[in-house]
Amino acid sequence: MKKFIKSFFYACKGVVLCFKCELNFRFHIVFTGFVFWFSGFFGLDRGEYAILALTCGLVIFAEAFNTAVENAVDFTGEKYSDLAKNAKDAAAGGVLLAAVTAVAVGLFLFGKKSGFVAMYDYYADNPLMFALLLAAIAAGVVIVFAIPLKPGK
Repeated sequence: MKKFIKSFFYACKGVVLCFKCELNFRFHIVFTGFVFWFSGFFGLDRGEYAILALTCGLVIFAEAFNTAVENAVDFTGEKYSDLAKNAKDAAAGGVLLAAVTAVAVGLFLFGKKSGFVAMYDYYADNPLMFALLLAAIAAGVVIVFAIPLKPGK
């Protein structure tokens, strides 16, 4: 049991490491938060929320694995290698494919004009909530871009 708990701790440490070190990981986490925030205006059912969660998770998962591949390749040598470049490019390509898939799913789930109208009406009628939204967007920008990255920590 102790080994299991330790492995969970190390996995959580890996997620924190990705957040501290990878700009794109931060972006995907923040963007996922806003996707779920806005999803309430679109009347999604449980199945659609499951698809949304799986899709967002896929992108974050791909970004974490991209980080692992990049770190492993960087660890193995300091010289330039076509194989190392190919490994890094393929891992980054995996993230791109996951993100494109997420955009396609988003278009299917959020392609309803009524959801955007409901969102506009809600924030137009609730200036305090609109201010909260703007504050959340500002916080997201700070989290993604203003907090210094700590490579290798």
